[in-house]
Amino acid sequence: MMLLASAQSWVLSLAATAPTPGEELPFNPDDVTPGPLGFFVFIFVAVATGLLVMDLIRRTSRVQARARIREQLQAEMAAKEGTVAEGTESPQLGQEPEEQVAPEHREPDHEPPAAKP
Repeated sequence: MMLLASAQSWVLSLAATAPTPGEELPFNPDDVTPGPLGFFVFIFVAVATGLLVMDLIRRTSRVQARARIREQLQAEMAAKEGTVAEGTESPQLGQEPEEQVAPEHREPDHEPPAAKP
C-alpha cells in the first residue's frame, strides 16, 4: 500500500511540473538526443535480438535433422522387418500395430491341398 501511495505522489509531482501548452520549454526539443546511454542500450538490444534469432535457427535445424534421421531409421527398420517377416506390413506412423498372432494359430492364406482318397 505504501508503494502505491508513493507512486501516486510521484505521478502527481510529474503532472504538476509538466509545461502547459502556452509555456516555453527550458530546452530546445530539436537538440535533445538519447546520448551515449541510449546508443549502448540500442546496440545491446540489437545484438541480443540477433543472437536469439541465430539460436532459434540452430534449434529448429537440429529438430528437423533429428526428425529426418528418425524417419530414415524407421524406414530401415520397416524394410528389415519386411525382409525377415516376408509379407507382413509394418504399421504406419501414428497407427497402432496389429495384434501379433503365433504362426500355428493363424488362418492359412490359401486353401490347403485336398487330401487324396
